[in-house]
Amino acid sequence: MHELVWYYAATGPGGEPERKGPISERQLRDLIAAGKIRHATLVWAHGMMDWKPVREIAALAGDLPPAPPTSEDDVPYTRPTQRRGGSAWIPSDNPLAVAAYYAAILGLIPMLMIPGSGILIGPATLAMGILGLIKYRRDPAIRGRTHSWVGIIMGGLVTLLHVGVGVALLIAYLNRP
Repeated sequence: MHELVWYYAATGPGGEPERKGPISERQLRDLIAAGKIRHATLVWAHGMMDWKPVREIAALAGDLPPAPPTSEDDVPYTRPTQRRGGSAWIPSDNPLAVAAYYAAILGLIPMLMIPGSGILIGPATLAMGILGLIKYRRDPAIRGRTHSWVGIIMGGLVTLLHVGVGVALLIAYLNRP
């Protein structure tokens, strides 16, 4: 049977979160037994939708020692409230998510002023949003999920709107007398 390859989040040098791995399930269990991976440590393997605390993975939770009375001290990985060179509100470590967000918001202006411009802006915004979300899901240390979803939703709506208008115009042109 194919053994899963695992990744886990750890605090790196300088207190910055970083992704560790790939490691085998045996190596992961050894880290759990050694106390290096604890209840709240985030883990991920191919096929999982998102990173999860190891205590939520049924196959691994049985290897954990009993939970301490307070779980707040059991967090080896935390997301900082402010990143280097950026604000807590802007995920500067996920530029695709930021680009998708601003393209979605600022792209409404030329779309309203220049009919048809959204046919270029919409798909580009949609693609950047999807790529930003993929980057977010691969690495728990970065942020940008909300920015990516704004790009995906707005880019999809703008694309659908322009395709619909294009189809309506084509039908009108073909049915003219």
